[in-house]
Amino acid sequence: MWGFFADEAGIDEQTGALPPEQFDHISEEHVLENGGAGFGRVVQPTIQAIVELVDVDGDGRLSVEEPVQAVRAYHLGEIDVPLLGR
Repeated sequence: MWGFFADEAGIDEQTGALPPEQFDHISEEHVLENGGAGFGRVVQPTIQAIVELVDVDGDGRLSVEEPVQAVRAYHLGEIDVPLLGR
């Protein structure tokens, strides 16, 4: 999702920063307008990647325990994806 927003804003993914106002504008324009039609194109791939990372038993569904284990693994330094933000 960051790559999409960075491309739309015209900033470098590795070194750029996206001001909150610009994030809000891009989100509104590409995700929320038209009844949320852009949600599947912009946000759904990120959600799918999180499910694939967290779904340890590979059944395509998240149990209550799987996200809890993933957050714990992050805080223990076992994975480097901050699922709950920074």
